[in-house]
Amino acid sequence: MFLTPPQFSQSSTDDPDAGEGTSTTVIVAFRDSPSSPAECLSQMKSRQKQAQDGVFQEMLQVCAASGNETRAWRMTLADSMKERVERRKAREKERERCTRT
Repeated sequence: MFLTPPQFSQSSTDDPDAGEGTSTTVIVAFRDSPSSPAECLSQMKSRQKQAQDGVFQEMLQVCAASGNETRAWRMTLADSMKERVERRKAREKERERCTRT
């Protein structure tokens, strides 16, 4: 009923086909796991900080893209307004020319 941890041995002839590859993976996983609650908490906080930093970076990218789109829209709007002003001035000149004659 009780499971006992497998006995790990380092042999010089590790053959992954012989099933030894999985024990090496487990050993590496144990090495990376925290040995104390303080280390576990530290790793959890570190992962949370990395996740928050990732979200923050993503938001910065979205805001930069939004800013670029806004700048492009403003430039397009300014160009269209200039064209309107030029057309209106041209019409006014045409009217003045027509009324003089």
